[in-house]
Parts: sequence; C-alpha cells; structure tokens
Amino acid sequence: MASGAMDRLRRLFLLFRHADWTRGSGRPVAFVLSILLIAVLAADPEPVRLARERVFDAYQQIHPRDSSGSQVVIVEIDEVSLDREGQWPWPRARLARLIDRIADAGPRMIGVDLLFADPDRHSPENALADWQIDDPVLRSRLDAWIASHPGNDTILAESLRLAPPTLISTLGFDPEPDFTPPAAAADEAAPSILSKVLARHATIVEPLAEIRRSASGTALANIVPDSDGTVRRVPLLFWAMNSVQSSFALEAFRLGLGARSFTLAGNDHGLSAIRLAPHGVEIDTEFDGTIRPYFARSDRPALALAGDVPRTMMASGVLQQANGPQGLRNRWVLVGLSDPLLANEWLTPLGERLSGVLLQAEILENLIDDAWLRRPAWARWLELATAAAFTLLLIVLVPASAKGRSAAITLGTAIGLVLLGFLVFRTSGHLLDGTAPAITGLAAFVVLTSAGYAIAMRQRRAIDAELNIARRVQQGILPAADDFASLAERLEVRAHLEPARTVGGDFHDCIRLPGNRVLFHVTDVSGKGIDAAIFMALAKSLMRSLAFRLERPTAGRFLGESLRELDRAHDADTFVAMACCIVDLDGGCMDVAIAGHPPPLLLRSGAVRILRDAAPGPPPGLDRNEICENARIDLKSGDVVLIVTDGVLEAFDDGTGRSVERLAEIVEGAPAGCGAGGLVDYLRSRPGSVTACPPADDRTFLAFSLTGRANLRE
Repeated sequence: MASGAMDRLRRLFLLFRHADWTRGSGRPVAFVLSILLIAVLAADPEPVRLARERVFDAYQQIHPRDSSGSQVVIVEIDEVSLDREGQWPWPRARLARLIDRIADAGPRMIGVDLLFADPDRHSPENALADWQIDDPVLRSRLDAWIASHPGNDTILAESLRLAPPTLISTLGFDPEPDFTPPAAAADEAAPSILSKVLARHATIVEPLAEIRRSASGTALANIVPDSDGTVRRVPLLFWAMNSVQSSFALEAFRLGLGARSFTLAGNDHGLSAIRLAPHGVEIDTEFDGTIRPYFARSDRPALALAGDVPRTMMASGVLQQANGPQGLRNRWVLVGLSDPLLANEWLTPLGERLSGVLLQAEILENLIDDAWLRRPAWARWLELATAAAFTLLLIVLVPASAKGRSAAITLGTAIGLVLLGFLVFRTSGHLLDGTAPAITGLAAFVVLTSAGYAIAMRQRRAIDAELNIARRVQQGILPAADDFASLAERLEVRAHLEPARTVGGDFHDCIRLPGNRVLFHVTDVSGKGIDAAIFMALAKSLMRSLAFRLERPTAGRFLGESLRELDRAHDADTFVAMACCIVDLDGGCMDVAIAGHPPPLLLRSGAVRILRDAAPGPPPGLDRNEICENARIDLKSGDVVLIVTDGVLEAFDDGTGRSVERLAEIVEGAPAGCGAGGLVDYLRSRPGSVTACPPADDRTFLAFSLTGRANLRE
C-alpha cells in the first residue's frame, strides 16, 4: 500500500514537472492556488488565526483607545505603598481602613481584586494561636481580650458591608485530573450550549464565608490569553461549578449601574448578547461570551479624568491623606496589587504588560464606554468572498492588461483592502481583515505575472531562434567579397549590410552579364524575420534566373519583369522596393531604374548628383504591369555610385524630412578619390550610422566605382 501511494505521488510529481503550467497564461494555476489559499483561510488554522489577530493588534497600536474622561479609578497597592505600609500581605484591618477611606468618597462601587481564601494570619487570634503561653492567668486574659475584639476578617467584612456595593474577586482553577469538585446544583435556567461554549473551570477558589456574605457579590477574575500569551479576548461569563459565573469586570459594571440581574440572548450556536435589567443595557458578545477590549496606552497622562482626578492612586496615599481621596464620587473604584513581583502581568495587543487590576480596569472601561471591538460572524465570510472576488478579478484582468497597468491595479487594490480594514476599525470599531484577501490576490498576481514572464521568455527564445535562422539565410544569400573581386578588373565594388534587430528584408546582388555588363541591385522585401528571409531567397533565385533569360535587358526592363515574377510567385500582400543599375563597361554608361526605393547617388569630382531622373517604376503594392522606365547615365573614371536602403536614410535623418538631401550633403564630405570602399567606410564612421546605435531596420550600402575602362572577357 505504501509503495502504491509513493508511485501515485511520483506520477503526480512527474505530471507537474512536465506539465505546461503557463497554459492559459497561468490562469488555471492561479485559480487552483487561490482556491487552496481560500480553503486555508476558511479552515482557519492556528497560524492563520494568530496572523489575523496580529493585524488587529496593529490597528490598536496605530490608534489606541482614548481613555480621557474615564469613570474608573484604580487604587494600586504598588511598590511605594508596600515600602510605606509594610510588606504584603497586609493585615486585613488595614485593608478595611483603605476601603473605609474609599467608601467615604462616595464611589459607585468598590471592586477588590484580591483573594481572601484563607484567614488573616495577622489577626490576633491567629497570631497568638502558635504562641506557647504557660501562665494560665495571662492566657486567660489574652483569650478574654481576643473574644471582646473582632478579628481582622470580621473588621474587613464589616467594612465591606457598610461600603457602597462591593465586589470581591474569586479564581477559577482546574486541579489535577483525579480531583473531585464539590457538588453543586445545576443551573436549570442555563441552556446546555453554555457549558460547551463558555470558558470552563472545574472549581472556584472563593473568599472566606464571612467576607463573601458581607460583599455585594463575588466574580471570577480569570484571564484567558491566546496561545502566544497576548490577551485579545476576555470572557464575561464562565462555566464553573455546574453554572454560569460572571467575570469580575461584568459584575463590577452591573453593580455600578445598580442592575439587579442579567439575562442571556443567543441561539443553538452560542451567545449573542448579555442584557442588564432593568436598565436595558445590552452587551453584544461573541458566541463564547467573550469581548475584545479596545486597549488604551498605560503611559497616558496621570491626570486623565475630568476634574483632574488621576486614573490611578497609590493605596498608601489614600491611607495617609488627611481628608481622604478626592474625586471618587460616582466612579467605579478598583483595588488591587500592581507590584510586578506580586501580581501577574498580562501582555496586551499594544505590547504592554498590565497587572490584573489594570487589565480589569481596561475591560470595565470598555463596558462603561461601549468601546469594545466587534468581530461579527459575517466578517469571516465577507473576507473570504472578498478574497475570491479579488483573485477572480486578477485572473481575468492581469493576463489581458499591460504589465504596468495590472501591477497598479493589483497593488492599488491590495493596499486599498488593507486601508479599508483599518478605516472600518477606526470609524465603527468592527474588525475586518483586509490583509488576507490582499495576500491571496498578490499570490495569484505573482503566479500570473510569472506565467506571463515565462511565456514572454519562451516567445523571446523562439523569436531569437527564428531571427538567427533569418540572419543566417540573409547572410547566406549575400554575395561574398570574392564575388565582387572577380567581376572585372578596375571595377571596385563594396557592400555592407547591418541586419536590424528583427531582420528586415534587405539584400543585394551583383551579376555579371554577357556583353561586358554588370548588374547591381539593392532590394528591400516586405516583412520581418524568417518570412522575409525566405522571400529574399526566393527573390534572389528568381532575379538571377531572369537576368540570364532576358536578352540584353535594360535596368527598367529587368526591374519590371522581376516585380511581375515576384508577384506571381508570392502573396499579393507582399511588396518589393528595388533599385537597379546595369553598368556597360565597354560603353562607359549605366542604366538606372528604381521602384519604391531611394534614388542612387553619383559622386563625381566631389559633387553629388541625386539620380532622380532615373524615372521610378510603380510604387510598392500597385500595378506591376506597367513598364518601368529607364534612365541612362554616362560614367567617367573615378565616379562612385552609391545605393542605400531606407534604413540608412533613417539613420542620417535630421528631422527635416530631407533625408536623401541630407545623405547627399554627407557624401559630398567624403575624402577625394576615396573610391567605393572608402565611401562606405566613411559613411559607416559618421555619427548616427550603423556603428552608433542598434538599427530598427536593415541598413544596406552598395557602392561601385570605375577606375578606368575595363575589358571583361567572357
């Protein structure tokens, strides 16, 4: 079975390796990749969830909550207070005095985030229990004194009873597996779904019964961080001791409002809201009874409350102030440890560590100000739909658009999605992740652009291969230097062709004709690349055959017959531009004819004549049944005739539209007596010539000169 699975994997790998993944411009691969990424987003594994949560952390880091005007004051038992009042734990009589001082200031409620699970070891009855007193009289007097004075726990309980609504924290915990929790009656009003979705604890560490009965309520102060240790969601309700238990912050909020109770709203999937009666306050929660606090900076100004009331007060300061603390009226007051050596610290999305009481204050402020962040159930489906729509848009547009445009669309949309997520957070407090759709779209874009690049490179290689073939064909049909040397004595011929990047249709030929005549022609066929090269080979073959079949042809007749032969042999859409010269070496004259081609130039004694009187034949693409007219030019020893193609004229064009005249001016500057070879070398050395920049079209020079009358022998 294992070998069969390996064979299937091997075949799959080979299929992928040899498959053309660029087929369809990469659209199928991009589509499959997008489906896989969206499926991963839908499955929401822990790494994906944490990555999304860190995006939401960044929102808060960029724009933390403004806590000015907060109605919560924290009385901290900090390092300074411990230095002044003694080490922890304090006698509960001192804590009772602290609560009395706070109560005298008229707060809405007092929440004490401290555990009172064990009797106060500083209380006299507990402190003297371990003393060995042998004197019965002294022992009797001490017992009588202890009996007539309340213990520290009783003093604290009395302070809690007389104070405004007070709340004492409890702690849920999960002991060893073999622990049997105490029996507790099930909360019949709680639906069974709550036991599945709420944060669960097996049992609760509660305060002493005397203290618990004196307080207005108790509540769980547990915090549940994410797997990376950051507190992003906090439970408002727990399932412990077979019933629903309030969190410390929720119960503090309820007591401060004076609400008698709360009711739960939800469905078969979990909770949706907590309603406080009779005030009508509704706290919308996530399905598991949690909310997402919107955190404020802990390094905010000390005077953050209206009326210059500090958000935090030192417990020692409250105890030592002569007139008691000021500014606590109608405020929620929380008391707890903030010394980092004694209190647990929790990491917030802002990257700060807060003590338990400071964290409870953050949660309570969110409840009071209705400031907590919302992550509605539909947000996830909206993000998935956005990712799908974005990737489909890119799959359709990117292969069909220009690179710059598609990149601008992709990057602009991706940045827009990220900014939109932050804008929604900033304006409404809803958490939407724009980075997941953006990353999904960018992944599809990378695949599509990579496929486009691969296709372009493949096409480039194919074009390069075709051009190499075309260049070889073009160079193969051109006459060699030895062919020029064997034409005639005292006849100098020089030719040079610079192929264009795409290989145009230029070629030239020199044919020795009977009767001491030599035929020169420069031809420019339409098309580029391999098609032009094939057409050139066909044209050369037809024209050489025609040159020997015609009886003593003139240049005009040869040109006209050549055009008609090429029309019959090739497509009607293909055209040819040609310049033809037939030199009669015995007669010292030359026939000239052109069709759609730049006129030849005659250099004589430093002056240049443009042979426009060589009556042109029909322009390219028109009726070739006309007889091409012929012009006859007398030649002298030292004359140089130059024929160039339009690629050369473009190289020397100065933008005035006088390219032929401009070339004639340059030719006039050639050294005296330079001959055909010297003239071509001179032109090639000029700025703007073929040596200066890569040509966009073929550039052909053909020059010949007479150094005297030549007697050719058949």
